[in-house]
Amino acid sequence: MALSSLQTTTISTCPVDIDTLIDFIGTFSADEDNLIQAFGDSATSMIESYCGDYIVQRPISWIYQKSTYEITDSYFGSWLNGPQSSGFVSLSAFGKFFELPTKAASITDVSVLVGGEQLVVLPSDGYTSDILGNTARLRLGFNEYMNELFQGVTAVKVDYVGGMYPDVGSVPADLKMTIMIIAKRLYEDRTGKGDPISPGIKSRLANYRRISFGR
Repeated sequence: MALSSLQTTTISTCPVDIDTLIDFIGTFSADEDNLIQAFGDSATSMIESYCGDYIVQRPISWIYQKSTYEITDSYFGSWLNGPQSSGFVSLSAFGKFFELPTKAASITDVSVLVGGEQLVVLPSDGYTSDILGNTARLRLGFNEYMNELFQGVTAVKVDYVGGMYPDVGSVPADLKMTIMIIAKRLYEDRTGKGDPISPGIKSRLANYRRISFGR
């Protein structure tokens, strides 16, 4: 089984402004502003974990590392079993698509780690991306030179901008409302015994949750 590592330097914060959050929770104590902000941030992180994506887009680095099984000639051969095109377009072959862990707005850079030592940055024609759908995908292209290169590839590193919405202002009102509902539950029940992501909340988040097949 391949190993996956997701990294971002951006900390998730509540997309609802603090005054609106305070009014919704119903507190008049200014001493609790920081606490309420923390509950809003926590609710945001909970929703992101449940939905499998960041609410607001940010720079992301994702490393997809091959397992011991995948570093074999037979597994590499399966990458060659991809679609082909011919005719007016020169014959080309591509590897299989693999999914990025979040929705993507743009691909910044794609690199491969060769033999666990040398990091090689691929040119723009060294890969094909599909970022229009809810699940962003990437596949690695190759020619005779790349054919030899990919046999030694042990990991793929993708730098991209990912997340559901480009900015706070683009976050839908119903998603912001769900964040406020969870934040209020956290404020009112600080024992940590109840699950803030109740069946009702799950129903509200159904359209935002990432659905991926074969993962």
